[in-house]
Amino acid sequence: MIDSKKTFTETMAFRRTDWLALAVLLLLAFFWRSISLANSQLINNDGLVYLLQAKALYFRQSEMYLKVYPFPTNLSFMIAGLYHWLGDWILAGRLISLFFGGLTVLPLYGLARQFWQLPTAFIIVLTYSVSPTFVEFSRDILRGPPFWFFYTLGMLLFCRYLEKYDGRLLLAVILAFLLAAWSRIEGLLPLLMVGLWLLIDRRARSWSHLAIYCLTLLLPMLTSAYLMQFYPICNSIFKPFFVSVGERLTLLAHCHLNIRQALRDLAQSPPFGVAPYFFDETRHLLWFLALGVIGRCVVRAFSWPLLLLCFVGLWRRNKTVVGNDAQLRGRLFLVLMLIGAFLLFYGHVVLSWASSERFTAIIYFPFLIFLGFGIEKIVTLLQQKMRWQTRHSFIGLGLLWMALAFPQFFDHGRRDYKIPFKNFGQQLAAKHTSESGVRILSTTKAALYTYLYANLSQTQVRPLGEQCRIIGSCDIDENLLRKGGFDYLIVLDDDGSRTRLAQVLASGQVPQLRLVAEMTIPKYGRVYFYELP
Repeated sequence: MIDSKKTFTETMAFRRTDWLALAVLLLLAFFWRSISLANSQLINNDGLVYLLQAKALYFRQSEMYLKVYPFPTNLSFMIAGLYHWLGDWILAGRLISLFFGGLTVLPLYGLARQFWQLPTAFIIVLTYSVSPTFVEFSRDILRGPPFWFFYTLGMLLFCRYLEKYDGRLLLAVILAFLLAAWSRIEGLLPLLMVGLWLLIDRRARSWSHLAIYCLTLLLPMLTSAYLMQFYPICNSIFKPFFVSVGERLTLLAHCHLNIRQALRDLAQSPPFGVAPYFFDETRHLLWFLALGVIGRCVVRAFSWPLLLLCFVGLWRRNKTVVGNDAQLRGRLFLVLMLIGAFLLFYGHVVLSWASSERFTAIIYFPFLIFLGFGIEKIVTLLQQKMRWQTRHSFIGLGLLWMALAFPQFFDHGRRDYKIPFKNFGQQLAAKHTSESGVRILSTTKAALYTYLYANLSQTQVRPLGEQCRIIGSCDIDENLLRKGGFDYLIVLDDDGSRTRLAQVLASGQVPQLRLVAEMTIPKYGRVYFYELP
């Protein structure tokens, strides 16, 4: 617990034990992530678009930068830079995620030490270091890990700013959050929260600090607007960054109204076997369904034990944990961040109804700090009920955290069923060496792995939809097979695409296709690889 009688600087001064604890946490974080990366043979599906963006940058094909993925990100710059030294696109992307995923321990530990003594801060950061969800994300090619680092760094610097109200710290805060926003657009939220704080906190409400805030945000906008007039690559990078914010706010209202209208239509003519009033009631409960999606993501990211521990600590927290004025202001800022993050996450769900745990990061890191209340509550119970010493209580809690996480951080073959698609792509890469690359037509998204590995060494970047098109089984027809310009077709038995292909071939308008490979793959059933004429 923090002694409120001490000054903020005296309480939070790093000692030798802090550096030792930080070294242990870094070692655990990188060890966990390295083992997880070694056990995973495949990257995530959407990692492909970041690799294509990096290729467009590296080979100076600025017109393709946003055609392969419509949002600019600093991840593609870092991949292109590291590829220059490694010569391996996939390894470059994964090492960047691993690096930032492990390095996030540094600002997170500093943030936890703003409010808690060393043992509690250690357990808080250990929770992140061994979290199966964030370990898994740290081995994939994602924008998340760089965002986590700059996001937590910005919160740490702002909490330091709340002690000294130093303009230089405010400048560092804004730069950190700008880099977070370049990683993920959600990084604009903490910038808005900082601006709001400068208006409501009388100590921060000075013309100099408001000028630093406004000019630091305005300068990149003016610079990018100037560069966009003369350099095509800058136009590709900066313009969507500003346009997408307004578009998403407009789409938010339209998506909500469209879903309500669709449910109203279904209520008037419900499918057979569905209660007639189901869709009408659901139309009025969309707000509750969005809460359910958010709750599901949060539970997966935190796990039930940690959530319960945190809420128990907040419900019956130790009243002696008060802290000084700077710590109280820091906690209030984190609460504001959580409120804003929840509203942002809620809007994202209403817009896309995506239920990936990666979007919980903006809630996860500020909420993790409040886990300290639950940790100290458990330690107090262990001391009172089991007569454990304080040191033994924290050691036991840390070992328990690792024991809960250890069985989950192995891959368990979650993507192993897609390895045949990767192997087929590698075979095609050895067979085809033309600059045009290999074009794939398929009814399954797993074919993206075939496309990735078949064209990994290609220097000419083309839009993904032109090179690898995913279609429905009913979309297979004579014109697509004869004039689509694709080299290979991948179809399945289970989705009816092979049956549809047989019907098309039976018409006699398409020459018989050569079957290159045929295999049974778990989840997909029987898969057929054809060479198109």
